[in-house]
Amino acid sequence: MGVDNATTTLDPGAAMATPTESTETPAPSTEPTNVLGDIGAAQPIVDPFDSEGIKLPDGYERGDNFEAFAGIMKEFGVSQSKAQELVGFHQAAIESALKDVTDRWHEQQGKWQQEIQADSELGGRNFEGVKQTIARVLDNRDLTDPGFREAVSFTGAGNHPAIVRTIYRWAKALSEGAGVDGGAPSRNRDGSLANVRPSPGQAMYGPDGPHTGGPKLS
Repeated sequence: MGVDNATTTLDPGAAMATPTESTETPAPSTEPTNVLGDIGAAQPIVDPFDSEGIKLPDGYERGDNFEAFAGIMKEFGVSQSKAQELVGFHQAAIESALKDVTDRWHEQQGKWQQEIQADSELGGRNFEGVKQTIARVLDNRDLTDPGFREAVSFTGAGNHPAIVRTIYRWAKALSEGAGVDGGAPSRNRDGSLANVRPSPGQAMYGPDGPHTGGPKLS
């Protein structure tokens, strides 16, 4: 029985050229993709910033800094409630800084007062006499400008030992050499002249403000 080679010979090349399943890696897509996915459109702010609606603490006024603040809030899209929180934070920071300065001021005044009390010339048994001698000169309007007492009290310089010692020596020299009138006028408990209109410093800060730092010359 004869064999037909033409019909029985396998063609390896033809078999490999027609695979039943492709093994090639697909080319990457060139279509743009959004890695964040579809997040939708931006939502409007529930309480948009309104500079007119911002409430300022008592004692604060709107000025150039507030206008700059309002511009920043609008630029960054800050809500009204958050802007109000920032105003409160700013107030707290200012008051904290002022308290720190005031505390340091009073601490320094206290140290100077202790130095005066410990001074052999000014303190101890001599203290009351020193105050009276200084008061006689400060109350003499021919010798002392009426605003001098307020100046040394308001700045706290009236507690500095060198200032008190210098004024005392001047007052003592004037009292001994020129016969300064010793009839001192009536005074309040804080050392200020009685029946006298409060000074600007007293009006601004009240009885417990920085102006009380001076010596009680009563």
